[in-house]
Amino acid sequence: MAEENELEAKRIDELRQRFFHENGAILQEFDEQDVKRVRDEDFWLSCFLKSRKQDVDIALSVLVECLRWRKSFGVNELTERSVDRRLFEAGFLFPYNRDKDGNTLIIYIGKLYKKDPQQHPELKRYLVFLLEKHVKMFPGRKVTFLFDMQDTGLSNMDLDFVKFIISCFRDYFPWTLAWLVVVEMPWILSATWKIVKSWLSPEAVKKIRFLNKPELLDLVDEDKLLVRLGGTDPYEYSYPPTKEALVSLGITESTNTEDNLIENGTVNQGNDFDDDSCEDAREEAPPSNTKKVTFEDAPSTAADQSLENASSQSNSKQRNNSTKLTLRAVSSRSSQRRAPPDGFTRTGSLLSITPAEELVFTGTTSTGEILQSLSLTNNTLSTVAFKVKTTSPESYRVRPSSGIIPANSSADVSVFLQPGHAASVVKDKFLVMSTELQDDKSPSELAALWKTIPKANIVEHRLRCRFLASSSQLSGQYSDIAEGKPVTLSMAIDSIQALQRQLSDVEKKASTSEGMGGEGLDTSNRKISHIETGLNVFIKVQLGLFSAMIVLFAIVMYYATFLI
Repeated sequence: MAEENELEAKRIDELRQRFFHENGAILQEFDEQDVKRVRDEDFWLSCFLKSRKQDVDIALSVLVECLRWRKSFGVNELTERSVDRRLFEAGFLFPYNRDKDGNTLIIYIGKLYKKDPQQHPELKRYLVFLLEKHVKMFPGRKVTFLFDMQDTGLSNMDLDFVKFIISCFRDYFPWTLAWLVVVEMPWILSATWKIVKSWLSPEAVKKIRFLNKPELLDLVDEDKLLVRLGGTDPYEYSYPPTKEALVSLGITESTNTEDNLIENGTVNQGNDFDDDSCEDAREEAPPSNTKKVTFEDAPSTAADQSLENASSQSNSKQRNNSTKLTLRAVSSRSSQRRAPPDGFTRTGSLLSITPAEELVFTGTTSTGEILQSLSLTNNTLSTVAFKVKTTSPESYRVRPSSGIIPANSSADVSVFLQPGHAASVVKDKFLVMSTELQDDKSPSELAALWKTIPKANIVEHRLRCRFLASSSQLSGQYSDIAEGKPVTLSMAIDSIQALQRQLSDVEKKASTSEGMGGEGLDTSNRKISHIETGLNVFIKVQLGLFSAMIVLFAIVMYYATFLI
């Protein structure tokens, strides 16, 4: 045994040395956090070696491709808040309990899944989030992936998603899969699973087991198996997960730590939105006739807090406790980068913020999330910490919501408007807080900073929000008018307001074009004039149509009342 351990240690050292020797010139292609793991974590490298039968050449090739994928996929930036909440609530894929060997059970309820290729990107993010959390929380513990295929048909079988699941365990999370179990497979899907097996090596095929519910009891204790799978556990999935669900995975109160780091060393997104994570930022005392606005942190979930805290503890054993904060969203850029036009960027004492006054979300009311970006540029020679808050946390998903920006660098913040909240956007506001740091801060120190820092040391900047209907939605309304379809008053008002906003945007852009020649300005003025004329005609047509409808309604009511 000692000789085997010594031999394995030599292979790990060889794999590490060859990685840095052969890829030293292209380390920028990999995520900094992953490179650090290669440097520090023997166990991670051993997983690549074990999955490739200790072949260093093959393990190195797989390791390099895995690191490239992790950076392109953004694995180290995944948090519970960055994944579509509806996937957590759907309950078709979740970890719960363990099998007889202590492996975590990840249960896939096939009948709750409906194939939708448009959802694949977010589905993949959800799966990777679950696997990454498991690997970081429980190093060395494997996964038994259980497909519950009861009451399923062809509409529930998504070969592309299954193929991605297999790719994850084969290439991106090696030596993590214990068993892939298919329970009560319908005969109609037999041919489909034969296709799945054709993608696997003979060794991998041995890990696939097709079982019925009585046979499943050989793998999982009856009291740890859900009732629907033939066990006696009455657990019903819910989100956020119950304490019972967390305990079943080995997550207890003792698992939590005060250092709320997530696995990649960035700010804890989940706890960042916790009600207790920092003081609410509020408007300065307004006049008595002015509405007071309160900026709140979006609520975190129990799962995010428990998973993030457990992740911190497991990682602290493998990493240097002095790990400092790094912000993956920050990209070092030249201080000579092109500045946006006046009126679009607000330069304060610490940060230049683009856009300066309002976040405009352009889309249709029937679409999913709508993305708007916020660019923050550090104007100082010191490191600046920032935090983004909103008056309506349930309507938005922000990532990253806080972090640090080195001197002469920038950070891009993605703000996602959630479906169904477009109508209330005009009432919402965002607050960007910034403060200068005198020294490096760890994630826990940064979280504590926002709780204790005097308000006088915080620079605040507020932004309004606005929803702008896309041209496709507007053109659809115009087509309805032309075809004589009924148009409601609210629809007409929305169209008029949208046109007015577009006109305002054109005028603002034209006013910033100081370097344009006279001919260019004349062209812009003519365009504005045409838009104004068209807007006036449109308003008159709308008013005429509504007047005619009112008169017609009055005539009908008259005859209905006095002649019948």
